[in-house]
Amino acid sequence: MTQLELFPVSPVTVVGAPDLVPVLREVIRAGFGDRARDGCPASEVRWNPRLRSTVARVRFGAHPTIEVSTVYHEAHPQELVETLAHEYAHVLVPDGGHGRTWRAEFLAALDRLGLDAPPDLLRARHLAPGSGRYLWLCSDCEAAVGAYASRRRDEVATRSLCCHAPVRVVDRRSGSVAPPRQFRVQCRRCGVDYAAYDESRIASTFARRHRCRCGARLRVAGSPRVESHA
Repeated sequence: MTQLELFPVSPVTVVGAPDLVPVLREVIRAGFGDRARDGCPASEVRWNPRLRSTVARVRFGAHPTIEVSTVYHEAHPQELVETLAHEYAHVLVPDGGHGRTWRAEFLAALDRLGLDAPPDLLRARHLAPGSGRYLWLCSDCEAAVGAYASRRRDEVATRSLCCHAPVRVVDRRSGSVAPPRQFRVQCRRCGVDYAAYDESRIASTFARRHRCRCGARLRVAGSPRVESHA
């Protein structure tokens, strides 16, 4: 276990992966600099040999843990710097998903590291290319945004990094666009879509248990027979 002596107030601990230390040091120093020093919680970084369809991920608990796919980066070592920059931006923006704040951090770090924004946006969704039956495409420019084994509830709420446009879902088996989910969960106040389901019961349960970031309650939209829930 190695602790990077970069920012004593916000230490980064590398667990069982000494080969990641020099790369991570460069990513944090050159890519994030003062931003990491001033606003980053203590975190850990480790290899994960069990990640096969996922390039990397951040697990948030007592402290953020970045897990990097051993399998993927053995085949694509040239992408390791970009991957670490992507995940460290999530550590700095823990609640931002792939929204504008996270995107600004990530793209600024890539610019300082001398890297271009990734043309293949599958990596921007953490997924290894080729994985998953359901392919997400940007509705404006058709760039690949993600690929999943099954339909996801947040597909209705996702925006592409390239054009900040909604995604459309293509079923790779049939080659056709997947039909939209019938029941959408929306904010009562601002109308933002949060999730979508094929069953009204599941949509209603989600609406009851969650609130919008603005603090308002959620409702179920779609079928006129569906009741809204607090």
